[in-house]
Amino acid sequence: MPIYSYGKQKKEMTKQEFYKLLEKGYFVKRMHKAFLVLLYYIGCRVSEIIELKKENFKVGDSVLMVDVKAKKHGIERSAFKLNMTLPYVELIVDRVQRTKKGRRVFPMCRATAWLVVKRVAPEKYPHFFRLNRTVKFLNNPKVTLNEVREWMAWKSLDTINNYLGYSERTIGKLSDELE
Repeated sequence: MPIYSYGKQKKEMTKQEFYKLLEKGYFVKRMHKAFLVLLYYIGCRVSEIIELKKENFKVGDSVLMVDVKAKKHGIERSAFKLNMTLPYVELIVDRVQRTKKGRRVFPMCRATAWLVVKRVAPEKYPHFFRLNRTVKFLNNPKVTLNEVREWMAWKSLDTINNYLGYSERTIGKLSDELE
């Protein structure tokens, strides 16, 4: 179990907080900001993102498709679809377009990815964004647990139990049943 300087972050980061972080944060390279945007939107593991090559991305008129292979024995999943109207997606598109064929879009190591996150949000860590994306999905009553499992490429629904405690899904749903 990793030990974090500020403890395990359990509070969900709103999109407004994230956008403010992008505007106020210090990024050594423009690529680092694009990396963080992708990490926030899809919530994949850092190792999954830094291995992506230009060929893993398909830039369309209205959608950016990102084909991410799951690590840690995860199940195969469909490509992620990011609407081009989402704020800051153009940073990812720009990075993809600047990358040569066969090359990694985010050529950095895990340690650099960690530093990118720490530089703009010292209390956060890369895996926080995976937790954050999961909790955002779990807080939406329209999203099924199986859809979350598929997005995160988990083999079993049991993995969701590790994240349910951070979600307001069950408390909110049960509160609606009070008479």
